[in-house]
Amino acid sequence: MSQQIDAVCQMNCLRHVKIYKLKQLGLSNKEIADALGTNAGHVYNALKDYEAKPSKKDRAESVK
Repeated sequence: MSQQIDAVCQMNCLRHVKIYKLKQLGLSNKEIADALGTNAGHVYNALKDYEAKPSKKDRAESVK
């Protein structure tokens, strides 16, 4: 699991895409915030935006 988290953190993409991908791995908002060096409120807001705009999910899932 740790290798997957590191791989996502090293991706060359926007931070909100990393947040979405880490959430898919089952991490909590706090764990995501700690991994990316941000705060849990930022993670919450980014994920809330993904729920409001499903087209963002499609774009984030296409990032490899």
